[in-house]
Amino acid sequence: MVRRILASVGIFTMALPLGSDALAQAGMTATTGRPFALRGVELGITLDQFKAIPVPADDGETETQTWCTDQTLPRQLSYWQPSPQEMGPIITCEWFSKQSFSVLGVSNHFLSLGEGKGVATFRFVEKEGAWRLFQISVKANNQYYPAIADALTRKYGAGKTTTEPFQTRSGDMFDNDITVWKNSLSSIRLEERYGERDRYLLTYRDEALSKLVDAEIERSRALAAEKI
Repeated sequence: MVRRILASVGIFTMALPLGSDALAQAGMTATTGRPFALRGVELGITLDQFKAIPVPADDGETETQTWCTDQTLPRQLSYWQPSPQEMGPIITCEWFSKQSFSVLGVSNHFLSLGEGKGVATFRFVEKEGAWRLFQISVKANNQYYPAIADALTRKYGAGKTTTEPFQTRSGDMFDNDITVWKNSLSSIRLEERYGERDRYLLTYRDEALSKLVDAEIERSRALAAEKI
């Protein structure tokens, strides 16, 4: 009652905190003070801060390395998820390592995510003279999807799940569960199938920074439309 009275005279304007049920219905998590982080890598950090973070080596990997597109990638390596050109002038980074059982040398680093795994791609956009992390994208075989979904739910609570149809190149149809978690600064999106039937995609997105890239994508597509 006091909050209503204060609000009516303009003294108290902050929205009341949502309860856990309402948060779940909105796909929101209770923690809203900072952007989401994946394995200690928080959205919004600078490129220099990212490069200083050690590569997590949970399974005895050696020769861990961080490479970004502002550097010359060794010829024997390749990025797992090259960034679309329409994203404009961004910097993409990935981790590499030598797996304990491998005889082939350094390759893409499979990061442990709960009891699942995936190769992480980190994308940076320039804002006010600093390159900042606007997106983390993780993709791998979707045999890991259930374990990653379980880990995210245990950490952040139930997200908002929708099911969409997924059609393969051969025309076969499958269900595709998509779950989203949000806080006031960022979001997490887990897709059971992406691009191929047996691949999942996990995307962490800084909402404010991503809008800069969204604007560049729209500009690029508008220019392309003029060629029709």
